[in-house]
Amino acid sequence: QLLKHVITDISGYFSVLPKYLLLVSPVHPVTEGASVTLSCRRRGENNISDVIFYHHDKLIQNDSRGELKISAVSQSDEGFYKCEHSGEVSPQSWMAVKAKVCLTCMSVTFLSVSVLKCEDTSWIKQSITHCI
Repeated sequence: QLLKHVITDISGYFSVLPKYLLLVSPVHPVTEGASVTLSCRRRGENNISDVIFYHHDKLIQNDSRGELKISAVSQSDEGFYKCEHSGEVSPQSWMAVKAKVCLTCMSVTFLSVSVLKCEDTSWIKQSITHCI
């Protein structure tokens, strides 16, 4: 018999989830270009194998280790993910992607006063001085 787990979201509403299978994903937005690993876990077990991963309900990967690795995250990777193992499907989990902010800065000294001027150059595809 499956035990039901009660989860409270930020707004204070309760959800009753009879599922033990969980998709482990980042809580905070992932920056474009960063790598991320999503994993499928069964409550009480360290590792599971033969996992199917879905992005917006579309099958994207079968994995024997229970992990989905994205080496360079892009905006198209944003969305709902879930995993399936032995016919059991995890609740969906949202992965947000934030744009990389790139700045080009120039230091100017005039009359012994230094000024640092920076511009957002995210749209430029050339070499960038500093990206955060």
